[in-house]
Amino acid sequence: MATLLNPGDEVLVPSPYWVTFPEIAKFLGAVPVFIDTEPNEFLLTAEAVGNAIGPRTRLLIVNSPNNPTGRIIPPEEFRRIVEVAVSRDVWVISDECYLYFAYPPAAPFTAGQLPEELRSRVMICGSFSKTHAMTGWRLGFGLGPKPWIQSMLKVQSHSTSNANSMTQKAGVEAAIGPQGAVQSMIDEYKRRRDWVVPALNAIQGVECTLPEGAFYVMPNVKKLLRGPVRDSIAFSKLLLDDARVVVTAGSAFGMEGYVRISYANSLEAIQEGVRRIDEVARRLLAS
Repeated sequence: MATLLNPGDEVLVPSPYWVTFPEIAKFLGAVPVFIDTEPNEFLLTAEAVGNAIGPRTRLLIVNSPNNPTGRIIPPEEFRRIVEVAVSRDVWVISDECYLYFAYPPAAPFTAGQLPEELRSRVMICGSFSKTHAMTGWRLGFGLGPKPWIQSMLKVQSHSTSNANSMTQKAGVEAAIGPQGAVQSMIDEYKRRRDWVVPALNAIQGVECTLPEGAFYVMPNVKKLLRGPVRDSIAFSKLLLDDARVVVTAGSAFGMEGYVRISYANSLEAIQEGVRRIDEVARRLLAS
């Protein structure tokens, strides 16, 4: 983004979004323009992108599988989204940190599968953190047009220089080594997802859609916001203080009335957490 944006440029950010996206735009003097995906069950469409593009639109950020919702854009719709952007002279960043976390019948889909004429306007951002459990090592990668990459290297070399050599070697091994552990991890996440979504929907006042990917659920808790618990921040604080359950307020992702829950934990811990959320929900509804 630092190599592409000038002050006043507009960046299309589908909402809900990863919290850093709009902040980077603002840091660079650009203007984040949000595309509300809630009416379409959190799925971004080419029509919504086309309607949001204006004369100052420079960049579109696409995140699929999505953090915080876990929704996956179907491949054909993904292609149409990029086609609309390219036809209007808009660049695209495809955030694919959760690429391999796709649960059947969904399958991993990368912007690298698009035709060359579309890829020439797309930067793929990937990470070893999720797929290979290298979270604290802070190693990612970019795949995109050579001039864009060369400009990124200039920014990188004058800021962080590089990831340490040990981490880079671990990343190479993660990328080309045996991948059996990745599939085992995805199978386990699917098992947790298949338990937690029905369990959340069984809580009175909570509604939760089924994510196709990543390892998050984003339940709607609007019916539980009452009295002093007026918003998702207050609800999250109540869960933390009264039930010792950690969730993230939906407002952090641009979606008030929701909370994000990670199921990157043991099934036993998830089950206990949901039980405690249910207790808090019952108290709120009875008050």
